[in-house]
Amino acid sequence: NTVIETASLNPSLLTCKDVDVLWMVAEAFAKTDRPERSFDAYRYILTNCTGLPERLATIQKASLLLSPAIVDQLLAMERPDAAGKPEFESLRDDLARRFVSDAAEKPDSSVPTIWLERLKKLGETEQRASDALLLGWYSCRHGATSEAEKWFRIAHDKQDSASSAQGLALVLQARKDFTSAENVMYPWRGSSDEAKQAYLAAATNLLAQEPPIVVASDVLQRIATETVLAKNADTAQQFGWYARAFQQPQLALKWFSLAISWKPDDEPSAYGLAITADELKMPAEVSRLKTLWVGRSMRIAALGERKRTTVSPVTSNGGRVS
Repeated sequence: NTVIETASLNPSLLTCKDVDVLWMVAEAFAKTDRPERSFDAYRYILTNCTGLPERLATIQKASLLLSPAIVDQLLAMERPDAAGKPEFESLRDDLARRFVSDAAEKPDSSVPTIWLERLKKLGETEQRASDALLLGWYSCRHGATSEAEKWFRIAHDKQDSASSAQGLALVLQARKDFTSAENVMYPWRGSSDEAKQAYLAAATNLLAQEPPIVVASDVLQRIATETVLAKNADTAQQFGWYARAFQQPQLALKWFSLAISWKPDDEPSAYGLAITADELKMPAEVSRLKTLWVGRSMRIAALGERKRTTVSPVTSNGGRVS
């Protein structure tokens, strides 16, 4: 507001000789929620100032502050350069990347088709992993799962990275290919906390499939190792149900106990522990759990008072982890 007020009191400063001042005024309007006035300031520069470096910088600055639709109006004011080519053509690829990247972070916003198509063309012709990754995240966050998988696979094949692996694992989980999702994320599980959570989510969903599938022993071992290292109660709980599904109650007892030790208020794990202890004829443990959960779990309280069941609990998300 101070910049705007100062400029209004000193109109002699608003000339192409002081283009920095014009840029500051345009930025001030944008940052005070007056994009139309910001557009007017940038338009003034493009209408009256002839220096190519200043004109290019004007578009670059505007693209950081204004919507793609408004920037399109500024781009329409381009002139031929010395070679007769559109003066802003050299900026358009980077603008497409920026607009798609910004929109990928905001699922409620979309990028104009012209920019999205330009980046898709770049992705197909230049085959850069970074472009494919941008398109993958944009598609993923805007609900285009098949399109997202296409671009994440391109990015992953070109340059395996934590981001491409995480994106690919996400879309693989969306179509319930949990085996592939776990495998894709495993090499990157330690790259960040977010990657660790993505790996454990894929692993938990792999164990939670209905009907249960036989998971390779080496895969089970690495999931178990990561579960213990992370002290992840969700995966431990699912290990308990997985062990029960394959008639391994002693192993199930250990996993449910671990889950409770890491997350004492996890009722599904407590229930799994209770029915497994009951099956193994451990009345003292069952009694302890019934007392501990009195008033908090009707099914634990009712254990022994109705026909026993070994069915896995239905959690709020169907036993799956997002």
